[in-house]
Amino acid sequence: MQHPVKIAFCPIYFEANGGQYTDKGTPIFKEGLRGVCSDAFDCRDCPLMIRWSKLRELHYRIGWECDKCLKDTFREDKKHKITRWLPAFYHSGICTQCGYQRTFLQLILRR
Repeated sequence: MQHPVKIAFCPIYFEANGGQYTDKGTPIFKEGLRGVCSDAFDCRDCPLMIRWSKLRELHYRIGWECDKCLKDTFREDKKHKITRWLPAFYHSGICTQCGYQRTFLQLILRR
C-alpha cells in the first residue's frame, strides 16, 4: 500500500517565498507564489522551521507533544495561567512531555 503524498499550506514556507499577510493574518496570494509544502507533517526537521523556532525560543518554551500530553497539560497550564500556542505544525518522533515515540506530535509553545 502506498502512502499518499503529504502536502499542506505552510505559512513559514509561504513567507520565505515572499508571501505577505493582511492585517488580520490572511495570506495575500499572488500568481506563482509558493506556499504549499510537499514534505508536510515532517516540520521538526525543516530548515525554515528550525530558524522560525530559534526566533521564538527567546519568548516561548517549545515542545512537540502527543495528543494525550496536550490534553493532560491543558488544565494545568490554565490553572497556572500559562499561555499555550499550537500553531498547527506536526511531526512524528519522541514526545517532549512523556518521552514516548509517537506517530503524531503537535508543536506547542508556552509562556
